[in-house]
Amino acid sequence: MVERKFPHEVANGLEWTFVSDQSLFDSASRDQLRQHFRAWSIEAEKSEQPRVVDGKEYYVASRYQYFIQVDEEVLRATVDADPCNDSDCGWVNLVRCWDQDLDSYWREEAREHVDQEDGDEGWMRIAGDMVGPDFYEAIGASSEYWYAFYTPPPGLKDY
Repeated sequence: MVERKFPHEVANGLEWTFVSDQSLFDSASRDQLRQHFRAWSIEAEKSEQPRVVDGKEYYVASRYQYFIQVDEEVLRATVDADPCNDSDCGWVNLVRCWDQDLDSYWREEAREHVDQEDGDEGWMRIAGDMVGPDFYEAIGASSEYWYAFYTPPPGLKDY
């Protein structure tokens, strides 16, 4: 974070939550990961956001709506990235976890139209150097921000 010119107070004040449990996550589908993330985000928001009352707040921070997924394919791409090439920093999967994404009927309907121009997988690949507070702020909490950035897989979004 320091090399990206974030103020020291900001970089030190960030709380990154990493969850790595092979028994839960090896070969888990994105839908299963969404279920786990949703359970975590509900509890985390209660403890981290004192103004939230019974999950009711107009603005829900990006932290509770999106998660970073790193699987074997992501790890291989990152390891194979060229450190001498600024535009080749590897990538991660940014997975959206809105209420509709947890609705299996809605997800199946969305998947049927994924090949159309406005199709939406509910996740995208983003460049590894996009992981940070600046992108989480840019993507915001409203759906229009997601769609402004959305790049269907296997495309890669570089911001």
